[in-house]
Amino acid sequence: MKKRMLALSLAMTMPLFSGQASAQVRHLYLAATDGYHHLPDHNVYGITPATLATAPYRKVYMRGFCDDVDGTQAVPGCANMPAPIIDVTQGDDVFVHLRNIGNANPYAPADPHTIHLHGMELTTQNDGFNETAFEVPDTPGQNTAVYYFKAQKPGTYMWHCHVEASEHITLGMYGAMVIRPRRATFNSVYGGNYLDRFDKEYLMVLTDVDTRSRDFIQLAAAPAGSPAEAELLRRFDKNSNGTLEPEEQYNFTDFKANWWMVNGRAFPDTLLPVTPAATTAACNNGTGRSLVVSDTGDFEGCNPPASGPLSGFLTGSNNATSYAALVDANYNDNVLMRLINIGYTEVPWHAHGWHFTRVGKDANPIDPTNQKQEYTVHIGSGETHDMITRFKDLRTTGGYASNSMISNQGSGLNEIAGAWGVYGIDPAAHDNNLDVQWYPMHSHNDYFVTNNGAYPGGMAVLVRATTAPPPAASTTRQRGSAPRRR
Repeated sequence: MKKRMLALSLAMTMPLFSGQASAQVRHLYLAATDGYHHLPDHNVYGITPATLATAPYRKVYMRGFCDDVDGTQAVPGCANMPAPIIDVTQGDDVFVHLRNIGNANPYAPADPHTIHLHGMELTTQNDGFNETAFEVPDTPGQNTAVYYFKAQKPGTYMWHCHVEASEHITLGMYGAMVIRPRRATFNSVYGGNYLDRFDKEYLMVLTDVDTRSRDFIQLAAAPAGSPAEAELLRRFDKNSNGTLEPEEQYNFTDFKANWWMVNGRAFPDTLLPVTPAATTAACNNGTGRSLVVSDTGDFEGCNPPASGPLSGFLTGSNNATSYAALVDANYNDNVLMRLINIGYTEVPWHAHGWHFTRVGKDANPIDPTNQKQEYTVHIGSGETHDMITRFKDLRTTGGYASNSMISNQGSGLNEIAGAWGVYGIDPAAHDNNLDVQWYPMHSHNDYFVTNNGAYPGGMAVLVRATTAPPPAASTTRQRGSAPRRR
């Protein structure tokens, strides 16, 4: 009897089949605070990598999260855009520690925060919906909480603050979450049974910004007579009477986006390489509260101008992917796009040159008999879609692709290449050299592809398909090979 009990005990602790990763107990530490990030107040035309440092940017206030490492490292003002990626494995016991460290900006409201693990099956107490559970204030001694979940269903998720959700989410309090199947011998979304194996993966977190909402929150608690109050009145006092009338107060039902983003960056910054996410006072000029002379609550923050998407890495996570938004693919690669819409508006996400195959939605696999190819995917707010495409080699499609061009075809060089050739975009890409192909991928609500009205910008990325290896700046990791889709 004892031998039988021992065998049963071992069976319960061992992987179910060879190649599976063992479950872990993970402790992830996140800090809630504020920060700033920069939106390109220009389009790509006329801006080169050499002039990027002097290009116009709009600095906007934000709320967000950063990696707290061991629960002690983060400082006020370190908010990242987007927040770090929670990346765990099926079967893991995950404890997410939240510390509300308050704001670096003294004139912004001191709000409580939560973590809502969007799409997870949880107890009420771990759901992060403060109206039915609890919230975490920034009061010393009361500013920490721990959320627990069992990583059960593989797939793509998101997480965000659920205090005043209409306000805090659009301020930037959100991040991506991935649960990976326990099988570790190849890359797959759900375990390999639904034609869901892939060579590379990319996260695409889609969202929108109304900068007026950020401006108002930045200055909302300004004391009478302060420079911050003067700035608040300058921006919102339409009657010029020295007070803000009710109709002049920002109302989130008046939300009107003027920038759209992929992974926290608007095009062309989506093309830039990923940057590390700072978690210490170094991102605020070494002080954590380096306010400028104007004393409107302004400080440096962790998301500087002309910077690419953050890596998104989080201490204790798998960190098997990043927020890199420039897609690199070799011909015949199967590439997974984890599409996440955390913005206010449905997004028709459109690809040029190839089709997606939807293999999952909202962390649920789609049976192969119901999978279909699409070139425009409608993603509602709060939805996630797992899309895989095989980048076909089109150079000989039909037999004439490589010699269909004529000398001097078109009116000139393609418009983006002249400015952004540093990424390998060939300024003469309209000739008959088809070894490297560049395709856009963007919202087909085309006004989403603007920066404050300037086209092109906003919710757009580029895809690079080639026979050559990807650029060294790519951080996408390959852990195996996938069977080819046919």
